[in-house]
Amino acid sequence: MKAEELLQTNQIVIGPTIKGGSYLIGLSAKSFNKTLFENLKWETKHLLNDLISYSKKNSTHFHTTEYFNDINNQSDLKDFVNNLSYNNTLAKLVSRYISSAKTNKITYHFLYNLSSLRFSFGLTAPPNI
Repeated sequence: MKAEELLQTNQIVIGPTIKGGSYLIGLSAKSFNKTLFENLKWETKHLLNDLISYSKKNSTHFHTTEYFNDINNQSDLKDFVNNLSYNNTLAKLVSRYISSAKTNKITYHFLYNLSSLRFSFGLTAPPNI
């Protein structure tokens, strides 16, 4: 069942990360409780468990999607690149990004859609001080 369909039935949709966080949080207006939501342990490895507790306290069913690894820092990014094929376009772009970030020179910004593997590129330089 798709996240959108679950939200129409007032369920909570959670996209869990392997580290205990979440890459997707879907709430309908009916399942939203501002006080409980504000008290979640954001940006911690406890967020997923907090979201599950949130749904129980709010008497709302929840559904989890597929678990994914997330990228929170440069080390995670390096691990991601190391697990890609060397000939992979995304691996090359991310490696270039990491190299440019180290030298603090030109940075490539890119967005990609995993389902179609279309890339969008932007090129920026650091601010002129």
